[in-house]
Amino acid sequence: MPPHRRVPVFLRLPALAATLLLAAVGCTPAPGAEPTSTDEPRQPVPAIAPGAPVTIMGAGDVAGDEVDASATAALIQSADPEAVFTTGDNAYPDGAPSDYAELYDPTWGQFKDRTYPVPGNHDYNTHDAAGYVDYFGAQNVTNSVDGGLYYAWDLGNGWRAYAVNTEINTSGAELKWLQDDVAKNPAEHYILYGHRPRYTSGEHEPFKELCPLWDTLAATGNLEIVLGGHNHMYERFAPMDCAGNAGENGARSFVVGSGGKNLYDFRSAQPGSEFRNNTDFGVLELALYETSYEWQFIAAGRGEEGSGQTDTGNAGQILDKGSQPV
Repeated sequence: MPPHRRVPVFLRLPALAATLLLAAVGCTPAPGAEPTSTDEPRQPVPAIAPGAPVTIMGAGDVAGDEVDASATAALIQSADPEAVFTTGDNAYPDGAPSDYAELYDPTWGQFKDRTYPVPGNHDYNTHDAAGYVDYFGAQNVTNSVDGGLYYAWDLGNGWRAYAVNTEINTSGAELKWLQDDVAKNPAEHYILYGHRPRYTSGEHEPFKELCPLWDTLAATGNLEIVLGGHNHMYERFAPMDCAGNAGENGARSFVVGSGGKNLYDFRSAQPGSEFRNNTDFGVLELALYETSYEWQFIAAGRGEEGSGQTDTGNAGQILDKGSQPV
């Protein structure tokens, strides 16, 4: 497979604008076939050229409005990352098969073969998150050790991601699985992501129950990034441990619930909050190198003004960015 080439965002804007125009008039980019239960394994992350970053993009709280979900999907389509993640609540209102068929599949479904999702509370409005499992395929969203609805995957450049389930007990079988997997995959840089965020200034409270999973990875000294959704907004926190102590040995966390479902108001800014946005739908892009990573929160050109959605005219604009050595 040839090396994957990334094109800077500003060079992709003409194509992106055209795609968003189609979305605005009710068309969706690159529609696929009718969604069905899949037994096909997900495509592995493609090889990259030496010294190049592996790039992943995503968000959560995605498919509630087709126009807004199409706008965030257009960002991913234009950037063409190696992999796509979600932070849960992928298809509203209930994660039912019809929700995935009617809202998720016509928008973010075009990336299904390289998407590494997690379930959210709305996915569990359907018993056992059956719509989520059926759509993405059980072998793609469970692990082969205990069959739980959580799994790990290798990104490349020495990075490993843990897609965890915050809708179940995080101190039982899931914790045991994670502990065993970390022991088998030492000395990597780790990303932990699930639906409910440990740190957030939104209306849903911080999810302290994430700490058993967080602390297991942090004990290695290599937990770098923690991702969540649930609150429909974007927020970036300074590196901290799970007890709330700031410091360079902590993990940087992001709330990325900006995939396309109506945005929430912020409450009082919590300690460690460094950047907040609740006016724009958008996606987070992570460029992962062997010794560092970069992040960008990219606006979709859709947002909220008052009580309704609006065109913002800022499609492709980078609202937050930075880098961090690891």
